[in-house]
Amino acid sequence: MTKPLKARSWQFWKRASTAPTSMALYSSKDWNFQVAYPSTWEIVAENRQEEGGWNMVVTVGDTSGKNGTVAMMVRAADGAVLAKVAGFSVVSIPPPGQERKLAQSPAEFLRKIQDDDAAFSPGYERIASGELTIGRSPAVRRLYSYDGPPSRRQEMGIMIFCAMSTYELLFEAPATDWAHHEPTFQKIVESFRWLRTLDFRASP
Repeated sequence: MTKPLKARSWQFWKRASTAPTSMALYSSKDWNFQVAYPSTWEIVAENRQEEGGWNMVVTVGDTSGKNGTVAMMVRAADGAVLAKVAGFSVVSIPPPGQERKLAQSPAEFLRKIQDDDAAFSPGYERIASGELTIGRSPAVRRLYSYDGPPSRRQEMGIMIFCAMSTYELLFEAPATDWAHHEPTFQKIVESFRWLRTLDFRASP
């Protein structure tokens, strides 16, 4: 039986009693994880290749809300984005003709990805960010809002750094409804776990 990963330093979580009690479970043997989500949500998309070597493993959500979709996405990529993960130095060999520079720390990576968020999100506004640990893996999270149809949207991204792969959990909801959905998002994050704790993908 796998043990749930423990997340520390959730400075911006506001615990409440509105999280759903009925949860479904999604598992990916290819990417060695499982995660729970509300049983009323539906799988919107699976296993799509994205730019930059990322794989959109699964997107689940509720598209029935009058203010817009509420959704959670898990993305994964082979290869590390930090030069050192869980005490191990990581060597990155880029494809021929390409240059790849690894961030030296979670804080450096967080600064870069927040710059990317601001560049690609109209009306970007940073709300909160910081470092945390999930299991034995370093991680960063950022919370921000932006202008997106049909109204203002809010998004939270949690990046988990492993020795041979990288994972990202993305949560999105209408900004006006974020507080209502936040306990659900927290429950989803707390359910995330590796299927095999000694798998090569997970950090040691």
